[in-house]
Amino acid sequence: MASPRPDTIIKPSPALRRLAYRDGGTGDIIRVIMYADRLSGDFVNARAAGRLRGATDYQTLENIYWFVKRNVNYRADASGNEEIRSPGYLFQTGRGDCKSLSVAIAALCRALGIPYRYRFIRQRGASNYHHVYVVAVPRDGSSRRATTVLLDAVHQRFDAEPAHVEAIDLKPGQRIPAGIQGAGLESGGTLLLLFLLWLTFQKDFR
Repeated sequence: MASPRPDTIIKPSPALRRLAYRDGGTGDIIRVIMYADRLSGDFVNARAAGRLRGATDYQTLENIYWFVKRNVNYRADASGNEEIRSPGYLFQTGRGDCKSLSVAIAALCRALGIPYRYRFIRQRGASNYHHVYVVAVPRDGSSRRATTVLLDAVHQRFDAEPAHVEAIDLKPGQRIPAGIQGAGLESGGTLLLLFLLWLTFQKDFR
């Protein structure tokens, strides 16, 4: 399908910047992602997002994946300064890391009525969860793997995920398990909610 222009689907972000944590840990980052998730729908024109709908939910999810992938470049946050950008600010700037990419993908899934959750993973050599992406559940059973579809816009392939040694899936609004409430990432810093403009953390979450 011809990819629609981002500004027809994604609403612009107001000039608002919020500092969420001065020294956030892994649990704090996840908490802010969940907060950003609750607000992210305000940046999506649900009617226009219908242009991403395919013949099946699987095709719709593939369209969402490439819509984000083609319009936003992955860029890791500066060390000690984590940002969670609203979909509006993400598309305006054309860059963001896994947290912001995942929030935008989730907002588009929600606009198109496809259930999803966030998957946080720890890869070999990492001390705690340090990467996040979206796991969607097609309502029509059109997934090619079990019952889910993987949307990691940092990855080079649709419906694929990086190797990892530990993972936890959280649905929107789900309580964060107590075991990951504290710090666990490699460096301390600020978590800024560059959300309505964006959200930032000082930590290391790629």
